[in-house]
Parts: sequence; structure tokens; C-alpha cells
Amino acid sequence: MSSLRKRFLCSSGLLLVLAAAAPASAQSASASLDAPAPSSPESADDEGNAVADIVVTAQKRSQNLQDVPISITAIDADTLQRRSVSGTLDLQSVIPGFQSSQVTSAATPALRSLGSTEPSPGNEGSVALYVDGIYYATQNSGLFSFPDIERVEVLKGPQGTLFGRNATAGLINIITRTPSQTPTGELTLGYGNFDTFRATGYFSTGLTQDVAASISGVYANQGKGWGRNLFTGRDAFKAEEVGVRGKVYVTPGPNTRITLAASYNEQRNDIGSAFLPEGAPAFTVNINLPPRVKTRDWGVSGRIEQDLGFASLVSITAYRDNVTDFAVDQDRSPLAIIDALLTNRTHAFTQEVQLVSDASSKLEWIFGGFYMSRSASVDPVSIGGLGLAPFGLANQSIFGTQTTKSISGFAQATYPILENTRVTAGLRYTSDRTTYDGEAVLTLLDPAIPPITLPDPNSGSRTDSKLTYRFVVDQKIGSTLLYASYDRGFKSGFFNMNGFPATSVKPEVLDSLQLGVKGDLFDRRLRFDAAAFFYDYSNIQIVFVQNGAAIAVNAGNARINGFEFNLTALPVRGLNLTAGVTWLPKARYGTFDPCPAVTVAGDTCNGSRTIRSPRISLALGADYTFETDIGNFTPAASFNYSSSFPWVAAANQPTVPTFSEDAYGVVNASFSWTSTLERFNASIWARNLNDARYSVYGTNDAFGNWTVAAAPRTFGGTIGVKF
Repeated sequence: MSSLRKRFLCSSGLLLVLAAAAPASAQSASASLDAPAPSSPESADDEGNAVADIVVTAQKRSQNLQDVPISITAIDADTLQRRSVSGTLDLQSVIPGFQSSQVTSAATPALRSLGSTEPSPGNEGSVALYVDGIYYATQNSGLFSFPDIERVEVLKGPQGTLFGRNATAGLINIITRTPSQTPTGELTLGYGNFDTFRATGYFSTGLTQDVAASISGVYANQGKGWGRNLFTGRDAFKAEEVGVRGKVYVTPGPNTRITLAASYNEQRNDIGSAFLPEGAPAFTVNINLPPRVKTRDWGVSGRIEQDLGFASLVSITAYRDNVTDFAVDQDRSPLAIIDALLTNRTHAFTQEVQLVSDASSKLEWIFGGFYMSRSASVDPVSIGGLGLAPFGLANQSIFGTQTTKSISGFAQATYPILENTRVTAGLRYTSDRTTYDGEAVLTLLDPAIPPITLPDPNSGSRTDSKLTYRFVVDQKIGSTLLYASYDRGFKSGFFNMNGFPATSVKPEVLDSLQLGVKGDLFDRRLRFDAAAFFYDYSNIQIVFVQNGAAIAVNAGNARINGFEFNLTALPVRGLNLTAGVTWLPKARYGTFDPCPAVTVAGDTCNGSRTIRSPRISLALGADYTFETDIGNFTPAASFNYSSSFPWVAAANQPTVPTFSEDAYGVVNASFSWTSTLERFNASIWARNLNDARYSVYGTNDAFGNWTVAAAPRTFGGTIGVKF
């Protein structure tokens, strides 16, 4: 029996002992802490001094956040707006233990130091992304703005049971607004430094008695770059985005709800592909091939919910398509040594069916199944430049397609074994069949010789099957929830199509023990949650560049232990305070072989600190709303801090310096006004007010270490109207 399982059994036993002793005290506490506040003008709710309840769907049913035995951060639209969070890349500023990351057009976030490091089209993220229950099957779809957001839920730790694709590190669950029968609309216009214009809009109305529709959109254009390309003399580090989403909500009967949706997002930028050599001046490149990225992402979906009385039957059907083109100067110099042009294509069809017990059922249960058909391709990866000349080559183009057929079944049940004690057990069995076929086309310097086509010797297929599970014991004492959980998650194997021959990796597995507590104090003026977690991470999937080739390997195993603590406080009317900290005292590889940092035969990276694992990460926030005769004013500020951490694993060689990110802190601030009837609003804002210089991505290759720079200080103003 593993040490994590032993700890889980011990902690579960302790909770059961508490449960046996708790009924009387729990009843007493319930009377004092859970009873409704007196109906008087002095009550906390009437004065607006109670922390509002947040309803989440982390367990595929609507539940109060404080009743769910999972480590979750849930943030509503108003809080996101006050804290200057406008898209997925900004989430790091409000979620401790979360790292926003971008390379080329891909989002590569990490939770508690775990996340995919390389956006190969065959690879799916270790932090899964869902929008309205739809799985986004490529990391190239993960960067977008929030024009119609309702809330964001971030689930930390392996989600091996209920969600459609297992994710080892956790998941981001984005919920957009449901169309309303009441006509409503919003329009915002903003302008900031670097000649940045931004507009968002949302409109919803009823079409018939049973049909409502909404449409939302965003347009953002950065006219000036954060820096320059010395080789071309032009601006660099610019971005543009346009996106639209439409939804139709149909209630053909009292027990039936249908939601149809379609979305399109297109982005052009060079931020994620303007690679900076380690130690280079910020936002200054000197490269012959101007970096560029163009992403086109669209999808359609349908959700049907049928109330059967004893349960709800839910069907979620979706199709998503993504095409990403980008150019990368791999040598990061004014010489055309290695220039790469890449086109990635991904499309996925998913179907999920759930049968969810009625909320009144003593035994809460859910059964379901999930199917995905996914195709990802490089079409092609084209590499040219002087670096190929010694081999007699003018160009090398890699073509490859990976198809994945995934099917899984899952079930989870929760039962109260005592009045305030529940046990939960969940299982999921997943079988993935992945097939790859690829080839390389070599164009020689001698034009008289026709191109040579080489079939990839690693073309073939693999089947990955895994049973994952979740076991929880939770105990409610008054308004406080204590829980112990043991979870297993896995991420399927894949073929790394960015290299030739394409290497494949086995699934990675994460076993997690978590001990948590969450509750409300002082008449719900203070909300807290804390969790200690212990990770056993095996068959870690790593992609790195060695001798000019991209290689995917299973590097070994790691142990990660940590602690999280979050507070939300409303000490006086109008004042909202939040604080969160994640501490990782232990985050080390046990074995790591092969390791790209090793340059001396016989040396290893065993025992080195895991990548992207700051010992301390911190997120603080405050906003205060005060009323006047002309409306409400709200100053707000947030502070995000990360201690230093390695971007790549360090070899046990004192002569090889560790490539790491220095500690940094980022301050965001805003000052907003809302008219008395909430029809008009305006704000001024600043992100990275202290102009901290740090990176959102870092790695190394044959040309050395390189990073993707985070945004410098940006500021501007926004005006809006609601109608």
C-alpha cells in the first residue's frame, strides 16, 4: 500500500472519529452559525456585509462552493472586472498557485507547478479547459477574452472522474451567460497606451415565449508594439483579437431546456513567438524572420437537459476546429540559420451523456459516458536556413496527423453515513486509441535533384487505458466543512509531431491526497478555505529540444507537497478583501532520465526541483465601493507575487547554471464609477503598474535559453453603457 493511501485512510479515520463525537456539538454550532440572520436592518445580509454564496458546478450539479469537498477558486464577472481580468491570460493575478503561460498562440498554464510545457498539436494540456461544459481539445484554443462571462471556476488537483478528459493538474471551467427573456445589453469602449483600442458588447432578448437568444463580441487592436525588431526596424510584440459568441436558449416544456451555441475567435500576434534570448533587453529582438501567429478557432455545440423527476438527463454535443499558423526564428539572430514556418490543425467532436440524481435524493449519484474523436496535424513544420546547408539541404518539411478515439464511462455517488458526515466514491474507465502517420520531405540544395520523401518509421498506433478514481470523506461542523480526499488522474500518451522521427510517450499519472477545510465566520463576514496536498507524480511527460530535434519522453517521477490558504473578508460595508497563498516546500524529481540539462556522462537531474514550482505564490486583492449622489465609486487593487523557480530541470553539475525565473510581483489597479441606476460606467485602470519585468514562458534548445516576455505596464480608460 502506497504512503499516500495510508495517509488517506488515517485522515479518513480521524474524520469518522470526529463525526461520532460531533452530532451534539454540530447541532449546537448549527443553531448559532447556520441559522438565518435576524430580519432587521442591522443584519449582515441587509447591510451587504456578508460574503455572497457562489454556486459552482464542479461535481456536475449546482452546489454552494462551501459545500464542495474540492479545492476550488470561483470568481464571478463583477470581481473579474474590478480586478482588471479581461481574459484567460490574466487569471494568475487573482488565483494563487496558478501560472498563466503563453508560447506562440498556445496557453500552457500550470496549477500547483504542474502543466504541459510544450504545445505540440498531438499533446493536450495537463490543465484542461472547459467552456460551458465543452472540452477544448487543443492548447491553441486557450487564449481569449471574456465578453460574456458569468464566472470562472478553477479546480486544483487531478480531475479523474467527472470531467470529459482527464487532467492531471486540474482544470479551468468557464461559464458564460445564459440568454434571458428580458431585453438587456452592454457595450464598452476602451483605449490604452500602445495605441490599444478595445470594444466588447453583449445583447440578449426573448424571441418567443420559449426562446431567448444572446450575442456577444470582442474586438481589440494594439496599434503599437511593446518593443522593436532591430533587424526590420518595425514594431514588435503586438496583438489583435476579434471574437463573437451566439447562444439560443429554448424551453419547449417545463422539464426541458436546450442550449445551442456557436463561437468564432481570430487572433493575430507576435508576442508568443517573439522569443527573447536569456539576458536580452526587454522587448527588443534582432531577427531576420519577423515572428507572427494567426489563430482561427470556431465551434458549435448543443446541450439538452431533460428533467425525468428522479434524475436529470443531460446530453452535450460539440464540434470545435482550430487552425494556427506561425513563424519562428529559432536561432533568434539576424542570420537566417534556422527559420521555421508551422501550420497546426486540430478538430474534435465530443459527445457526453450524464444521468444526474435529483437534488432531493439522499444518495447523490451521477452516471455518464464520454466520447471524443480528435484529429491533430502538422501541415507542415517547415524548417529552412543556413543551418541545413552542411547537410546539403535547403528545407525540411514534416507532415503528420494524429487521430485519437477516446471513450470512457464514469460514475460517482455521495451518501451521508451520519447526519453531517458524507462519503463519496467515483470511478472512471478511459480507453484511448491513438494513431499517427507522418513523413518528412527533404529539399536539397541541388535543384536538379527532386525532393526526397521519408516515411516516419515511428508511424503507428497506441492504446492507453486507465482506471481513475476519487474517494472522499467530509464532515460538516456548523458552517465548517472538513474533508479528506484521494484522487487519481491521468493524461493520455501522444506522438510529438514537431520532431522527426516523432517520439511517443506513455500516459502520465498523478495520485493526490488532500486534506482540506473551508467555512464562514463572524456572521459570514469572513470566508476561508485551506488545503494540504501530497502529490505522487509518475511517468511525467516532457518535451525538449536536443541536438536540434524535438524529443518527447517520460522523464520519471516527482513528489510535490504543498499548502494553500485563501481568505475573503468584508469587514465593513463596501470593502472586499481577498488573500491567497500557495506554499510548495517540497517539489522535487525522484528520477529524471533522460534530462536535457545533462552534459556530463553519468550525471543526472535526479533530486532537482521540479520546473515552474515557486516556493511561494501570493494573490492579494482589495476593492472599496462608496456611494455618492452621482453614483458609486470603486477603487481596486491587486498584487500577485511569485518566488523564483526553474524553467528547466537543473543537472547536478555546479558548472551548469540553473535557468530560472527571478522572484517578481505585479500590481494592478483601477478606479471605476457606476451611475446611480447602473446604466453608465467608466473606469481608469493600470496593469503591471510597477512595470515588473518577468516571463510567461521559458525553455531551452540548441541555441540556448529563451523566454516569452510578459506584458509591460499598460494603462487606459473604459466607458460603458447598459440598456
